[in-house]
Amino acid sequence: MANIYRIDSSALFLTANISALGPAASRASILDLSKTDPSVAVAHSSNATGDIERLVVSDKVLLKGKRLMVFTKIALIGANESTRSTEGDGVTGQYFLDGGPDGLKAFPETGKDYVDPNVFLTFLIDII
Repeated sequence: MANIYRIDSSALFLTANISALGPAASRASILDLSKTDPSVAVAHSSNATGDIERLVVSDKVLLKGKRLMVFTKIALIGANESTRSTEGDGVTGQYFLDGGPDGLKAFPETGKDYVDPNVFLTFLIDII
């Protein structure tokens, strides 16, 4: 289920912090739920941490009524499946949005799946 964030300023800022043992990659995109068009990429991690440094995603005119999605893939580095499963339990994502009337807000991931040797994090938030 998606979180909700109200926006009223001219821009929405996104930060993603991924905590994991192993290389990670994140991608953020915007989806218009009222259309069948594919999502539009708006940000991605720039190194193997999976983190997205604070950046402007878009302006409120383009975002209002849409869904922001961040997907992260982490390649666990443990020597065997049991070790990787334990590593996977410790993987977390924390996402920060700023630019709305409530100011800076933190959110946890909305989904986490372990498929050896990877963990997949999902963060969904509806912009209103």
